[in-house]
Amino acid sequence: MLRMIIEYLPYLGLAVLFNILMGAYNNIAKLKQDFSWKKLLEGLVKAIIVSVCFIAFAVIYDKVFGVIKVGSIDVAPDAIILSSIVLYTTKGVNILLKILGLNKDNMVEIEKKETIELPLENEIK
Repeated sequence: MLRMIIEYLPYLGLAVLFNILMGAYNNIAKLKQDFSWKKLLEGLVKAIIVSVCFIAFAVIYDKVFGVIKVGSIDVAPDAIILSSIVLYTTKGVNILLKILGLNKDNMVEIEKKETIELPLENEIK
């Protein structure tokens, strides 16, 4: 599990950076707000803290043989990191669409040519 988390951390970082940059651009260019080094630094610190916590979670998960429950729900680090990547990418894409002035009414539907399938933990070598 730890190896999978470390393998996906750059993607999470990229998704967080994408979201931060889109948000900063939107706030400055579209909403005419002043650039805030404090907000940028807070976002970067949050990304570092989340990354360290994912690594810690994966180490703990591996040591207790994958038995971690939150209430009645089994929690696995791989599911959380993949969900986080999707969340931050979606937030960034939504801001990008807003910046470009696109919405469901004026977008052209493009045929999906390829589906990306992420490997399961036991498939990573």
